Amino acid sequence: MNFFEAQADARRAIFRLVALFVLAVFTLIALTDLLVIFLLYMNAGAVERDFASFAASLDGGVHSSVAFFILLIVTLGTLYKSAQLRAGGHVVAEMLGAQAVPQNTQDFLLRRYVNVVEEMAIAAGVLVPRLYVMKNEDGINAFAAGLTTDDAVICVTQGALELLDRDKLQGVIAHEFSHIINGDMRLNNHLTGWLHGILFLGLLGTYLLRMLSYGRVRSSSRGSGGVAALAMLGGGLAVIGYGGTFFGNLIKATINRQREYLADASAVQFTRTTHGIAGALKMIGGYPYHARLISPAAPQASHFYFAAGVQSFFATHPPLAERIRRVDPGWDGAYPRITPAWLEQRKTEEITDGHKEQLASRIAVVTAVTGALNQLGTFGMPGAQQLAASYGLLDNLPPSLKAAAREPYSARALVYAMLLDRDDTIKRQQLEVIHGRAEEGVFEHVGVLYKLLAMQPREHYLPLVEMAIPALRALSPLQNQRFSGVMMAIIRADNHISMFEWVVSTVILNALDAGLEPARRVVYNRYLRQHGIQTRVVLSMLARADAPDEAAARHAFVKGMEPVEMAAGELDPAASLQFVTVNNALRQLDRLVPEQKKKLLEACIAISRANEQVRIDEVEIIRAIAAAIHCPMPPVVSG
Repeated sequence: MNFFEAQADARRAIFRLVALFVLAVFTLIALTDLLVIFLLYMNAGAVERDFASFAASLDGGVHSSVAFFILLIVTLGTLYKSAQLRAGGHVVAEMLGAQAVPQNTQDFLLRRYVNVVEEMAIAAGVLVPRLYVMKNEDGINAFAAGLTTDDAVICVTQGALELLDRDKLQGVIAHEFSHIINGDMRLNNHLTGWLHGILFLGLLGTYLLRMLSYGRVRSSSRGSGGVAALAMLGGGLAVIGYGGTFFGNLIKATINRQREYLADASAVQFTRTTHGIAGALKMIGGYPYHARLISPAAPQASHFYFAAGVQSFFATHPPLAERIRRVDPGWDGAYPRITPAWLEQRKTEEITDGHKEQLASRIAVVTAVTGALNQLGTFGMPGAQQLAASYGLLDNLPPSLKAAAREPYSARALVYAMLLDRDDTIKRQQLEVIHGRAEEGVFEHVGVLYKLLAMQPREHYLPLVEMAIPALRALSPLQNQRFSGVMMAIIRADNHISMFEWVVSTVILNALDAGLEPARRVVYNRYLRQHGIQTRVVLSMLARADAPDEAAARHAFVKGMEPVEMAAGELDPAASLQFVTVNNALRQLDRLVPEQKKKLLEACIAISRANEQVRIDEVEIIRAIAAAIHCPMPPVVSG
């Protein structure tokens, strides 16, 4: 299943979630209605009439009021939790007591964790997620959270870091990347928000009981009767509301199990080995703490986890043995025996990264993209070839460049250095901008990084930008504003924006804007036929990029219009293709449903293939377009 199929499947799962949620709410309304009728029956003292007759005698206003009350409570609870989660995946991590992992950490276990995630992010063509660790959790577990690839986080337990070797950790991280790419995070966020709405009724009942227990009860019979009725109402709401836990677990189990099987299969596809994911699952089965989480908030996010972290009547995850057999059919059913002595040895032994260098030697990072046409259409979960290429890329980068990309201060200098022009006159103007407007000390740092970058192939530049995103996101709003202003001033120093400058600024500003405005979410409800003008703008820009003449650009444009099933017509004039126009068009095209985004990117690929040769600048442009419409695009590699 590729990215677009998985996204479509996730959208269908949301429809199933809506249906189950509506059924649960109607059940809560019916139960609360019965409770209210019973209280009215007891308060009326209508003992001479049976309950059914009394209920039938009530007018519709009682039932309508109950329904309105329940819908209001559920809606408020859902909106409250959903508003919290819109801030980004870090909300879930912090709710569970997790701590952020600095990209430039020197701790061995955390450094290995960062390396694995960076390699996979580059291989998958997505931004490097923010990383968290649950230091107080000994169980082997992990999760990914967020609404889009822009605000995603990955979190692992301390137990996973200490007990899993590199291959097994990689299998777990690949599983979580599947959730990021396949749209499961958005589904899980909806699930968390809506289930909180169901449980909010129980919280209200509990609150009412507490208020009564701390209040003064009058001795009059009328007052006592009123208090008793309120107590019964509060107790009934608490029972009915927490009965919503039943519906919550049922919904989680219904929605979550198949997504876990898909994520396991995607992890095997990603790493091209069953040893990692199956080995991690076997470790959970043989480990005394299994995947258990002790955080008080753990039950709220039980559907996020790599493995079942809490016990419930309806399991949110498939049986462990079944998951193992699906990825390792030859498994003998035995779990590894993990004793206290084994644990102590595992925590203290020296762990090497030899596997990494071994794989990196098999497949090198591409140095020329000619002949790699077939791979240009790969979107979503990549294969071992892309993963090994990311190993090679990170291994070949100088340590000083990697360190610069992982630290907020130097990441800014790295971007500035990358944008410096090769023309001495223009470069002098750009350096004057940096000297006058950038932070103190950045000017000298830029000079050092510029010399290092000059020795790197062009193919390393964009991955370095993507590696720097987490560090740039750590900037304060004021620092972010200053950085963006200096970056755009450097780009405009020669009154011209090159394609490479547009690519770099598009990738960075899209990522930083998502971090600064987490509440602004795109509604995916549009089709290409509704955005014909914007489609022509983007495809015209790509067709004209470095085309030798007008005839070649026209030929490429006609090829590109075929996948989107639109009449070719004429190319947009070059003078009208300002980058601000292209950026506005991409913002509109980001609203396309996943299947329509696939067609748009297929059109971009058709344009790049029009001359039977793909250049690195064309690949960069398509990756920037993919980033702007939130589609992962793995790097093009050659074996």
